[in-house]
Amino acid sequence: MMNSFLRTGGLAVALFACASLFAATHTERFTRDFPLGIGGSLWIENPVGDVEVIGVEGSTLSVSVTKNVNAPDATSLGEGREQTQVYMGGDGKAFVVRTVVGAPPGAKWKSNVSYSIRVPRVAQVHIVAAVGERIRVAGISSAVTVKNFSADITLENIAGAVTVDTTNGDIHFITDARPAAAVQLSTINGGIEVQVNPDSNLDWIAQSISGDVRTNFPVKGRFSGNGFRGLVNGIGGPTIATTAVMGNIFMLKRGGRQDEIKSLRAVIENSGGPTIFKKTAIETPLVQGNFIYPASADIVSFNIGEIRGFANIATAAGQVNLGTVMGDVTVRSGGGPFDFGAVFGVINAHTDAGEVNVGNAYKGGEISTSGGTLQVTFSGGPLTLQNGGGDIVVRHAASSVSAETRSGDLSITLDPNSRSQRITAKTTKGNVFLAVGQRFGADVEATVLTSNDEANPIHADFNGLTIKRDQFNGKTRIRATGKIGGGGEKVELYSEEGEIRITQR
Repeated sequence: MMNSFLRTGGLAVALFACASLFAATHTERFTRDFPLGIGGSLWIENPVGDVEVIGVEGSTLSVSVTKNVNAPDATSLGEGREQTQVYMGGDGKAFVVRTVVGAPPGAKWKSNVSYSIRVPRVAQVHIVAAVGERIRVAGISSAVTVKNFSADITLENIAGAVTVDTTNGDIHFITDARPAAAVQLSTINGGIEVQVNPDSNLDWIAQSISGDVRTNFPVKGRFSGNGFRGLVNGIGGPTIATTAVMGNIFMLKRGGRQDEIKSLRAVIENSGGPTIFKKTAIETPLVQGNFIYPASADIVSFNIGEIRGFANIATAAGQVNLGTVMGDVTVRSGGGPFDFGAVFGVINAHTDAGEVNVGNAYKGGEISTSGGTLQVTFSGGPLTLQNGGGDIVVRHAASSVSAETRSGDLSITLDPNSRSQRITAKTTKGNVFLAVGQRFGADVEATVLTSNDEANPIHADFNGLTIKRDQFNGKTRIRATGKIGGGGEKVELYSEEGEIRITQR
């Protein structure tokens, strides 16, 4: 294993510095070259700063780094330089480039690190970045994945499969060739622009709640709820899935004419397809018996105080507020928030985007959202929760819980009188917090996958857990296993790039 840990402040060799003794700004620049074999992969972790990756011929990986530290005084500047470090390491097959920022609470300084990387074009590229202005990947013939919170993301001439997931960023996918592999682009608050060869054949999926879907391609397909699926030019092409919850989506010919761009809804309507959605609101304080609203292409909002039976609702989009429901609740929405007060039956609810708040879920159920905070105050039955991008909070669980989010924290508090419950909690970018009572017993397996091989991210108010470390996909995997409270049901906790805490109350 080849490793190079570059401490770019303190005792580090001065590679390049432009800072006077009492300057409030410090900049360092350096470049390092490493071998990367055929079929290798590049993993980049950067909490603050820009990232550029360019595919080149050959088998050499060249990493150029620019580190900036800003502070109000020389002491803080020195601390920022010491606490902002760059790690590079790999074995010729998998290579990791990671920024480690150890800013303590109340730190006066701020730092960012930007990377400009030349990588063999056949390598896979994986980027996890939080905050920055720009992420750009170009000329890669293998798979590319990007997870980001806030940056403008541009992918140019990528021949392999692409997956991009961002919260606040815009996404630009541009290629001069015909796409040959699947592409999945998703943003909550940004927009998406796809530019491809005019002769491309594509299976196109587009979904937006608040934005428009526009194209200058000939398309055939249909809307279902707030989503469209159809063919661009004709059959035989890969799938390009585009989801911009609050923004616009463009599918454009490379070099095509701007004046030919039209709303896809208008194109479909003119070809005999469905019309633009209508907006409707249904409000009533009381429903004597069951409430059923069949599937509709309209945007319908519901505000119902009490239902003395079950509720079954399907809508393209809109708010669903239900106060008290005596029976089961089944809700499907193409997008919009849910707010349920007290449900005495089983809940089965999904929204493609929006926050979900449940007061009392007396018999539990299955609840999911593709983006937004998901919160349950009390659950008396088995609970399954899924979130495509946002936190999950369970404030009082008296039965088993299975919770998973792609990006966000998980917080689960168990009934203090519970002796044992089956718990599964998984986040691929966030922290896991589990609070249990003093009489609680379980067989615990807690796992953290992290880019920081010096991290100690698992904390428990119990003795008896055995912690082991190993390497997995170029990262450090930390596992804590054992019995607490004499053992019991299985508790499985998993976090990537976060912490796990098990507390007793």
